[in-house]
Amino acid sequence: RIPMNLLQPNAYYNHDMISAARDTNTKLIIDDVLAGNLLSDQFYNKRGRNNNHNRPIQEPLKHELSPSQRDYLPFLYQWANQKMEQQKQQNRNRNIDRYRHARLTAASSPSWNMFQSDLLSILGHIALKYRVSIDTVAIRWAMQAVFQR
Repeated sequence: RIPMNLLQPNAYYNHDMISAARDTNTKLIIDDVLAGNLLSDQFYNKRGRNNNHNRPIQEPLKHELSPSQRDYLPFLYQWANQKMEQQKQQNRNRNIDRYRHARLTAASSPSWNMFQSDLLSILGHIALKYRVSIDTVAIRWAMQAVFQR
């Protein structure tokens, strides 16, 4: 069993189990692909309370999440922090895109907003293009990541 999801991709690309399984022709079971169901249609473009589309995207309250989803919030925050650091490095010698900066910092949680605008948005577009769910896209990514290593 090997956990693999889009919130923690780097931790698993270096995983020795994948290489060992390939070398010994052992089957792997990939686990935690949907990150407690955070990588699903359920959270795609979730806006404010009661899905009011006039309100900014807000992080769900802790009691609105299942225990499994709460377990993955630290990984979501870590992913968003790494992404923000990458953007800071890229923008160091350029003018900061003020609109994007204002949009990310206006919400209650920049991490949740970045998760929505970067990761789930991309997954949503891919899902729409192929007429599948976000869950299916995340599962496909995990399977390709294991088999292309």
